[in-house]
Amino acid sequence: MTAGGPRARRLGVFAVEDTSAQLTWGALGPGPVRIRAADTTRDVEADGGPGAVVLDHLPPSRRLTVEVTGEGVPEGRRTLLARTLAALPGAELTRLSTISDLHIGLRAFGYFGTITEDADHLTPWPERTTAAAFAEAVEWGTERMVVKGDVTQHGRPDEWRTFARLRHAVTDLPVDIIPGNHDVRVGRHLTPLDAGRSFDLDVVDRMRVRHLPGLCLILLDTTVPGRNIGTLDPYLEPVVDTLRSVDADIGVLICVHHQLQPHVVAEGWPWGVQRAEARRFVEAVGAAHRHVLVTSGHTHRHRRWAHAGVTTTQVGSTSDHPGVWAGYVVHESGLRQVVRRIAQPDVLHWSERARDAALGAWGQVSPGRRDARCFTLHWRRSLD
Repeated sequence: MTAGGPRARRLGVFAVEDTSAQLTWGALGPGPVRIRAADTTRDVEADGGPGAVVLDHLPPSRRLTVEVTGEGVPEGRRTLLARTLAALPGAELTRLSTISDLHIGLRAFGYFGTITEDADHLTPWPERTTAAAFAEAVEWGTERMVVKGDVTQHGRPDEWRTFARLRHAVTDLPVDIIPGNHDVRVGRHLTPLDAGRSFDLDVVDRMRVRHLPGLCLILLDTTVPGRNIGTLDPYLEPVVDTLRSVDADIGVLICVHHQLQPHVVAEGWPWGVQRAEARRFVEAVGAAHRHVLVTSGHTHRHRRWAHAGVTTTQVGSTSDHPGVWAGYVVHESGLRQVVRRIAQPDVLHWSERARDAALGAWGQVSPGRRDARCFTLHWRRSLD
């Protein structure tokens, strides 16, 4: 036990699904801790640093009291509140995951590049975060992965080669790769498509459509070579044509790199698809199909908004704070999005360090609201 006693900093429920919840903390302990919600109990040995735990077998659509007790908890007890998501009726049909903004090749984080790691880490954090996200998504049960851009920091062959090694370590998992603005930046040595051919990677060439059980998955390359902004206008007509052929009870998930800006003025850097173009796309998509979710990366933030019947989300970066991957579960009656923090201990230590970016504001700005990260979309009121 430390002289100052146990600590509990930034202890909270980060993610919820219908029957599970992920608790994370910036510091907890040291000492034994018991975490209990409903009939589920987990015992952990907190070391005084960051950590995470998943509580399974929880009741759906229930407001829960999460009790955190033990010698590793200040005053012996903390109480948290959370609500699990509603269960989707019908059979589960498809389970897939996304990661984005890996920035393989990056060695310093923050606007001025002042946040770095200690020299005792032999493997750079972008590689560790990527490998851990793959592993945790597979453990969660994902059947395929979509990488939503900024695979590399500079588009160099060695960066693509490193990512290919990490990707091919997950041999049985199909992985679709969408380029991001960093992958097509000025001065790159290899185009994403050339990288795909060189390193046996499945890189999206402009637009790709996959028909999965219960879901039409559409992948779009929104990059503009040499620029940070994104574009959707080139895809408006082919996407609408595709949606008109999709059964009305099938869901649609559109994955892009650049965020669709809901306002004229972007919420800080970086800019994405500007508001007029984004609304034009969303309105056309919403008119063509009733059940569409558009998800992006690029901003390293978590946001959610809706327009014309289309839900749009931004999912944060895999490589910095809070360090995440996203899961999508498709049922006969709807879709669930969940965003979890990467729980591998050395990754959590790095992501807690990265929260100090923007003079400490990044730790508040990036995570957003839990209901922007984890939610359910109901596509059918009832099953036949």
